[in-house]
Amino acid sequence: MTAGQTTGVLNILKPAGHTSHDVVAKVRRVFHQRRVGHAGTLDPSARGVLLVGLGRATRILEYLGELPKTYRARIALGISTDTHDADGAITRRAPWGHINWKTVREAVETFQGDILQMPPMYAALKHDGQPLYALARQGISVPRKARPVRIHRIVVLSWQPPHIDLEITCSRGTYVRSLARDLGDMLGTGAYLESLVRTAIGAHDLRRSISLGALTALGQASAKKHVISMRTALAHLPAIQARCSEAQKLRHGQALELDITPSRDLALAIDERGDVLAVLVRQEGNTWHPTKVLAPVNGA
Repeated sequence: MTAGQTTGVLNILKPAGHTSHDVVAKVRRVFHQRRVGHAGTLDPSARGVLLVGLGRATRILEYLGELPKTYRARIALGISTDTHDADGAITRRAPWGHINWKTVREAVETFQGDILQMPPMYAALKHDGQPLYALARQGISVPRKARPVRIHRIVVLSWQPPHIDLEITCSRGTYVRSLARDLGDMLGTGAYLESLVRTAIGAHDLRRSISLGALTALGQASAKKHVISMRTALAHLPAIQARCSEAQKLRHGQALELDITPSRDLALAIDERGDVLAVLVRQEGNTWHPTKVLAPVNGA
């Protein structure tokens, strides 16, 4: 491990006008280390919670990316854009005067639960090795498959014609821009996502975040005070206490036989100090395999 390398997770309030990659680049400069990544891209025009992993914590980002995400979205009716948000070019204008509070509420309720969603052309998904957005910028549209996503909760916060404010908690892979487009279609008009704030990823919410500006103004020593431990970041996973001999096996990638029944087949192994040793996956019977070893082999 590189001397002085920081390991853990930052809950950063990404400002509008920055890409998720911009945030990662600035965190690298603050902490003077290359091993930095993020859990779940946030569109440049959106702001809100972005979880950033440092050091060995980059290896747990997939488990954070799987957490439900909560957004506050403002949708404007009567206009469609090619990106389905405010950054795009207007492609259509349509009347919206026939829409009222009752039709808005009824339409929004149909999105609750498991739905199929067509990804937008302006997306990072790839087609034959090329990002969709790169093709879209060339004026090329390619067939896409609708993908299953889950809307855990969707609530109308306000209806101020022609704007609808929504709070949405959804699964990974959900495009709120596409939801805006589909809602407009259901209401018999156009619609685009005017603004978006990600208020939470799992239990990591805006109240506990630090703004990117505040973080970059700090020195490395002060910035470290805002780093969340891997154990705290992964608090949604059940934890298994490993004895000293078991910890050594895990550090060398060896499976354990454990007579336990946690709530799911994925768990954390922690040492006597509460530090995360590994992410375990249950195999047959009571055999638990360390799918990710997070502790150094020498125990440092």
